[in-house]
Amino acid sequence: MPVRCELCGREMGTISPTHLKHKHNGMTVPDYREMFPDAPIRSLEAAKGTSVGLKDKPKSPEHKAKLAAFNKSRSGPKNPSWRGGVWRDRPKDQNWYPDEFNAELTAYIREIDNHRCRLCGIRAKLYVHHIDLDREHNTDDNLISLCAKCHFGKVHHNRYKDDKEAQQWVVILKKLVLEREKGEPFSPSLYLF
Repeated sequence: MPVRCELCGREMGTISPTHLKHKHNGMTVPDYREMFPDAPIRSLEAAKGTSVGLKDKPKSPEHKAKLAAFNKSRSGPKNPSWRGGVWRDRPKDQNWYPDEFNAELTAYIREIDNHRCRLCGIRAKLYVHHIDLDREHNTDDNLISLCAKCHFGKVHHNRYKDDKEAQQWVVILKKLVLEREKGEPFSPSLYLF
């Protein structure tokens, strides 16, 4: 049932704080209530149970058929977020990584990296990253410690969309591992860009 704003005459579901603020020079709900004590306004109490969302509205069979066709047209490889089915192919009880990639190995890699991100040098929660992106290749020369910002924000960012960028990161990280193996001093500023 529409309600009329006592100040401007506009009809709406309820008088909202946003309407008062923008249409009536920053007026607040208490100010409006003081002027018009019986006028309904939008509040949490009034909004509960009164609004009908799109999910709650009954849908016609034609509308349901259109939604089903749309969802089917964007499922699997047709979906922009598709990654080759890698999350669906693995049973839930099966470990994603092989047995040799365990807590002992990751602790060892963090230890030889002095508990620092090999890319930026900060001490934070470290992820042990497979340089060649092969989870089965668990040797010292393929594993490196990275902080969350470098791991997810730089190295893995768009890795599925841009193979050239992924290959550049492989080269950079391999250089860092070679420096680690030679015992050369770490200088993060060389690799940040």
